[in-house]
Amino acid sequence: MSIADKNLDDSMPPTVARDARGADVDVTAEGESLVPDVPASPPETTQPAPVAPPSEQEKREIKIAQKRVVGRRRPARAKVQSKRYGSRSFSSPHTDIAGFRVRLADALGTASAEFVESSLHQLIQAVSHCDMPEGGSEMELNAALALIESIRPTNEVQAALGLQMAATHRLAMAMMGRLRRTMMISNTTVYCGLATKLLRAFAAQFEVLDRLRRGGQQTVRVEHVTVQAGGQAVVGHVETTGGRGSKIGGTTP
Repeated sequence: MSIADKNLDDSMPPTVARDARGADVDVTAEGESLVPDVPASPPETTQPAPVAPPSEQEKREIKIAQKRVVGRRRPARAKVQSKRYGSRSFSSPHTDIAGFRVRLADALGTASAEFVESSLHQLIQAVSHCDMPEGGSEMELNAALALIESIRPTNEVQAALGLQMAATHRLAMAMMGRLRRTMMISNTTVYCGLATKLLRAFAAQFEVLDRLRRGGQQTVRVEHVTVQAGGQAVVGHVETTGGRGSKIGGTTP
């Protein structure tokens, strides 16, 4: 056999052989498989582990939680609809559209239909992505509405703060999630810094909301007073009103 024939034999596929005359013969065509038949193994099925029923203590806690949940007010909800170019809109989850609008206005502490419309569109853009499925956007929107309604805004300014708090909270949790999943030190520094700033912003927004509700008044409690010889101190109830003066009640030794 020449070198060319040997190379040709080595390059032939495993289903081709030569007969005594040197002609190519398809072995598999004659029913002779070069690979022995191996019976296919049945697919492995993994049965989920059985879930234990709740204990007696857990059953009691469930009943207590049910009573509390039933007594709580249900927050307003909305459906999210996709439009062209990735934009999103909202609609009523039921047939009573007028009642749906009233509930949204009450949740935002306003009587302005325009403020409700603008706020809901801003909230959808702030808490969802254009590539997120409608179900995900709807969940995020209704979660944000529940947070806003929990602070019970009484006017548009408080509602605007609630919108900002809901969006800030959503972004802060997103950054913390990315921080947990990242494997690069450089990304860890970025996500940690952003999450810290957002959490501080959320706390600052809450403090502003609290000051608005108190009307700018600040109450200072004095737990312990030390008076040196020749000095004077005010002992009693001290109130400071927004930098415009102070109301003092007590005695001056």
